[in-house]
Order: sequence, then structure tokens, then C-alpha cells
Amino acid sequence: MVRGLASIAVVAVGLASGTARAQDASERVSLRYSAPDVCPDDAELVRAVEGFLGQPLAEGREQRLSVTVNVQGNPGSFSAKLSFKSPQGTEERFLEHPDCSKLTEGVALLAALAIDPERVKAHQAAADAIGSAKPAPTPAPELKLEPPPHAPPATERSVVCPEPRKTPPPEPTSEGTLSVAAFLGVGTLPGATPGVATEAGLRVRRFRVALVGRYWLNSSADVTGGPPSSIELSLATMGLRACVLPAVGAWSWLVCAGADLGDMAGSGQGVDNAHTRHALLADAEASLSLAYTRSRVAPFVSLGASVGLARPRFGVVRNSVPDETFQPSQLGVLASVGVACGL
Repeated sequence: MVRGLASIAVVAVGLASGTARAQDASERVSLRYSAPDVCPDDAELVRAVEGFLGQPLAEGREQRLSVTVNVQGNPGSFSAKLSFKSPQGTEERFLEHPDCSKLTEGVALLAALAIDPERVKAHQAAADAIGSAKPAPTPAPELKLEPPPHAPPATERSVVCPEPRKTPPPEPTSEGTLSVAAFLGVGTLPGATPGVATEAGLRVRRFRVALVGRYWLNSSADVTGGPPSSIELSLATMGLRACVLPAVGAWSWLVCAGADLGDMAGSGQGVDNAHTRHALLADAEASLSLAYTRSRVAPFVSLGASVGLARPRFGVVRNSVPDETFQPSQLGVLASVGVACGL
């Protein structure tokens, strides 16, 4: 079973100088935590964060920040997703460790640095200075043992049990993705051909599957050896991609591989008995993308290479003999630039 989310809302309180009364601060820091039962609980996480800060979370803050921590896994393999939401936007971090206690310690450090990095550095520097200035231990004086004084009887104290907390629903571990891009391809159609692409998929942690649709603008291949004529070519493709995010941060890398199927059409221009012919195009593609993911709508650039699996031929017939005019290259290159959501 997974321990429920723990929400700790810390309201910063500022004390005015002199005899002015205290006023509630308008800024707020909140921490939400979800982890398996074998991991440290929310109280241990709070103590660890306060240990790095060197002060309670209830101290006044100069920022409004929401930190959400979601830990998943089993003994020997744990991972944590941290989401930092502030007026400046949302940022995510990922950590992995076989020991959940060590993972929680790393989570606490990242949370403390997000809350007050200067406070963390100052507290660490003060701790290092105290450690270096600590004198060498001196021999303890000889103590004379005496009977302990009579201790007064212990008094009973009532224990107040906290009210049960409502468990919020766990955060989703998957997210839909959507992107729109303009591209320029070389090798698939004659010359360097532009086009537009759309992509819709599903991301689960650092993995993603997506369906890609592309439309290529028309391109012409000249027919040689006769009067001026050409074949006008068009292409629309649909493909499937499997992707992984090996590096996640403000700048994230995305590595994808997949295949495309498309309908390539050719129509004669300036030739006798012109007609339109449709043929199947198929290729395999691998690509590498770089996206700026600090904003919700992430701009990205991508470079891909394809290998032709089915390359249709287009041409004309002269004196009952076929004359080939164009066939896609065995290797193709495609560069894209666009925006994406959910990377």
C-alpha cells in the first residue's frame, strides 16, 4: 500500500520592529509528499528539510512555493518526482536510488534549496566553521559517585491524539503530450521540401509513445530528354514513435525511434496522357530532440534520419518504354522546430 499524501502548509510570519504587533505574511510555502510504506514518513521528510535549512519551516519566507514529492518503487529500486510550482512557473526534478532513506535525504536537500538556497548555504558554512573550530577533547575529571537524590513522583500528563487527516488522491504518473512543428526534409521528395507535422501521445515517467502525422508540400521532378515537362509529387505520412528522456531539466533531451507509412502521389505536368498515380512509401526513422521544458509550452528543435523501406518509382512512358524520373533516396534527413506540451 502507498502512504497517503501529506500536506504541510507553512505560513510565514514576520515580526515588526519595536513594539509593532505581528502580522501574518502573505507568502506561503507548501509541501506535499507521497511514498510507499517502506519509505520514511512525512514527519521525517519535514525534519530533514528543516535540518538543511537550520530553522523550522514556519519561519518567514520571501517567496510563494509549492513542492510536491511523489516516490514510487520497491526495495532496491526507488524513484522520486519533484514538482516545484511558483509564480514564475513549474519545474520538475527526478531522483533514483536503491535505498529509499537515502532517496528521501536527497529529496529533502532539493526541497530546502528550492525554498531558501541562501539559508541552506549559510547553515552549511556555519556547521563547517563550528566543526573546524571545535577544540580537541580533554580528559574528563574523576567523578565522585553519590547516591542520587530522591526523585519526586511522576505526574500524569494527558496525551492528545491528532485528528485523522484526509488523504488526497495520488498524483497521476502519466500525462498526455501534444506538439506542432514545421520541418524541412531532404531525400524523400525532390530537393529540400518543407512541411508541417503534428504529434499526439502519452508520457509515462521518462518514456513516451506517440502518433505522428506529416504533410509535405508539393515538389516537382523535371523529366529529362524531351520537351519541358515534370512530375508533381505530394506526400502525406502517418507514423508511430517510441521515445525516452535520458536527461530531464530546464533543457531536456528526447531520443525517439519509429516507422512511417505514407501515400505518395505523382502527376505529370506537360506530358501527353497525364494521370495521377498513388504509391506506398515506408521508412524507419530515428531522431534526437532538445526542448526547453521550464515553461508549460516547451519549444524544441529536432534532427532525424530515415532509411527507406518502400521507395516508389515515378516516371513517364516514351515509345512504350518506361523512363524513370524520380525515386526517394535510401537515406533521408529531416530537421524540425516547434512547440510541445507535456514533455
